[in-house]
Amino acid sequence: TVKLLSGLPGVEGITARAISFGILSSDEKVVGVQILGVDPIGEANLSTIPRLVRRGHYLSSASAQEIVIGESLARRLAVELGDDITLLGQGRDGSLVATIFPVVGIFESGLPDIDRNIAHITLGAFQEEFSMGGDIHSVVITVKELSTIDTIQSEITQLIKDRSQLVVLRWDELMPGIKQSIQLDMAAGWLFYLSLICIVSFCVLNTFLMSVLERTREFGVMLALGARPRGLGGLIIVESFSLTVLGIVLGLLLGGLALSYFGIYGFRVPGSEDILRQWNINDAVYPRFSLRAMLSGPIIMLVTTIIAIAFPVWRVLKLEPVPAMRSV
Repeated sequence: TVKLLSGLPGVEGITARAISFGILSSDEKVVGVQILGVDPIGEANLSTIPRLVRRGHYLSSASAQEIVIGESLARRLAVELGDDITLLGQGRDGSLVATIFPVVGIFESGLPDIDRNIAHITLGAFQEEFSMGGDIHSVVITVKELSTIDTIQSEITQLIKDRSQLVVLRWDELMPGIKQSIQLDMAAGWLFYLSLICIVSFCVLNTFLMSVLERTREFGVMLALGARPRGLGGLIIVESFSLTVLGIVLGLLLGGLALSYFGIYGFRVPGSEDILRQWNINDAVYPRFSLRAMLSGPIIMLVTTIIAIAFPVWRVLKLEPVPAMRSV
């Protein structure tokens, strides 16, 4: 199944897992945990756990008799690298699982529930000890583009349609809480973005309105000399759009230069290195160029300018020469 699914277009990484629950026992304590049987190579391509091993190393081969545990679990069991841990559980056929694994790695993910409740052993050792034969519990797949996930899910469903016991689930179906968190973050981002647009719009409106009010006597003189209100309104529109376009061009130029620089060298937030390291996240952020992101702001500013200059233009069209020249 793994070989069949790995050949699908758009699949970036794939690995097999087996899952059970058991008891880990040391010389001093006994703790119940979730046991994951994993392929070390496939897991390294999908999971962050292999890269979060702070002491020792990750599982060395596909059938090695080794175990990797979290930092919190190591403290609870009072074990260190090289110590032996006894695993007790129940096999698939109801037999008793009782074996000893040496601790070869201790990871620290930053998530207490993972660090104290999960242990990794090799898939080969899991299948042997839990009487699994060649069977597994799940196949985990990552795709190159998130937009293709529905298509790939449909293709996988067609491939396994003859196996009614198998189910294909997306990440948001397995972990709806994470999807809701992402949606909440997006909603907060859009709220901030809309608030920023409103602030900028009022600033633009204030600028254009003040430019009209401060030049009221000038417009009155121009009207008295024969200028038409429509001509003055057109002058306001040309000035407003000229300033807007100039600001957009300068903003795109400076923004593009900043994006190019940080896209190569990245930017860092001082003091966040330790926190990000716990989550296996690079402490440097490398922004990517997006045509949609680069053009959405300028387009919104153009629309905002059209709306903002409507009132100043309407005010100019209503000016009378004598009252305008008398204004202070």
